[in-house]
Amino acid sequence: MATKKKTAKKSVKKSAKKSPKKKASKKKPGLYANIHKAQERAKRGGKPVRKKGAKGAPTEKAFKKSEKTAKKPKKAAKKKSSAKKAGAKKK
Repeated sequence: MATKKKTAKKSVKKSAKKSPKKKASKKKPGLYANIHKAQERAKRGGKPVRKKGAKGAPTEKAFKKSEKTAKKPKKAAKKKSSAKKAGAKKK
């Protein structure tokens, strides 16, 4: 029975080590996500979106910072040749 208690403690320690990694990988929504949410609220009749240069609006510095962290667009998958599709339609 003494060995089972030791193994139980080890498994608890391992799971405790894994949990901080999961929290670290979760990111906050970015600047553009927040702008999109604000626009959606404005469409539903909420507060209007702040104009450029208004108090509390994102600055040029914030936009420059968000450009550095933006995701790169995914490459489109190659499509099959249209000849095969055209042949299938004729039959």
